[in-house]
Amino acid sequence: MATIRKRLGKYHTQVRKNGKSITKTFTTKADALRWAKEQEVKIEQGNFTDKKENVTLAFLLDRWEKEVLVHLKSWNVERYKVALVTRELGNLPLEQVTSNLLSSYRESRLTLASNQTVKHELSLIKRAMKKGIEWNYVSTVPVVASPSLKGQARTRRLNRLLKFLWVHIPAKLSPLSRDSPPNSIDPILRSNSVYNRLPETLGKTLI
Repeated sequence: MATIRKRLGKYHTQVRKNGKSITKTFTTKADALRWAKEQEVKIEQGNFTDKKENVTLAFLLDRWEKEVLVHLKSWNVERYKVALVTRELGNLPLEQVTSNLLSSYRESRLTLASNQTVKHELSLIKRAMKKGIEWNYVSTVPVVASPSLKGQARTRRLNRLLKFLWVHIPAKLSPLSRDSPPNSIDPILRSNSVYNRLPETLGKTLI
């Protein structure tokens, strides 16, 4: 009746009854076993309560990974995202995973990761919570805007162009120091005769 799973150094404990469950997370296995036995006694005495607020995001993600994600081709890649989200937000009860919380998470992650990465992480959380509706853990999925991807491809192409110019333009054509690459294309193109010496197909190839 009780299931205990160890994940990321914590013990996620679940006690089921009639298709519904009560869950809690512990730092030690002894505490997890003690709590599970207490819940089993309550069930026997007819005092079992199915409290959704006891279901954490970590527990939902763990079940979603084992029952849904593992069957997808993207599992090998996305399981790392599950671990990351679990580490950052896993201890939160599902009722606390709101639109405002995910918006704050998005802004925090954008200081460390690309827009594309953060978009995938938010999508992963939404997909798991959508499944959580079927499992009766939550009633709604938080709505949060994904970070815009507009302009990122252009930035990557511009970075490649800067790198190309830095490698292939002779030092004598530019008064700029060549100790470190520039962070803007304008000073390079303004250097003496540089623009006229660029290959005709450069723009088509790199931009």
